[in-house]
Amino acid sequence: MLKQSIKCYIIFFFIATISLYADIDLQKGVYDAAEDIIDFDEKLNRLIAKHNGVEYKKEDSSDIMDFEEREDSYVLERNIEDNNNTQIELSLVDRILSIEITVREQTKIKTETGVSYETTITQSITPLYLPQNADENTMQDSYRNGVLKITFKKLY
Repeated sequence: MLKQSIKCYIIFFFIATISLYADIDLQKGVYDAAEDIIDFDEKLNRLIAKHNGVEYKKEDSSDIMDFEEREDSYVLERNIEDNNNTQIELSLVDRILSIEITVREQTKIKTETGVSYETTITQSITPLYLPQNADENTMQDSYRNGVLKITFKKLY
């Protein structure tokens, strides 16, 4: 009976150890895949820019948004091109803040037969999880001089 208990313990320990190693390898594989996706996305953006005949501008890592923790609040600041045709919409659902930025640009094109206008609309939506102890009922936001600022008070 004791030998069976020891065998069961050894088998259980062996299975638990294998699953732990598998979990670690799985996590490493997930991050590797994410890096591959980011690389692919950058290459695709470069090709699209080349196809459209525009200069490719790599996103600056400082554009990555995150909340800055302060003494009694969390603050998010992001520089957004200040354009009269820039529209920003914020929504908060299930502790996920969505920032939707729409930029509408109109270009006048002169041809031999007359004038036409080309309208380009660019839209991006960025979802962000609120920090765990941020009070979602205290959201304050402003957009001045090209800077979007969103503040949440901390729960105590």
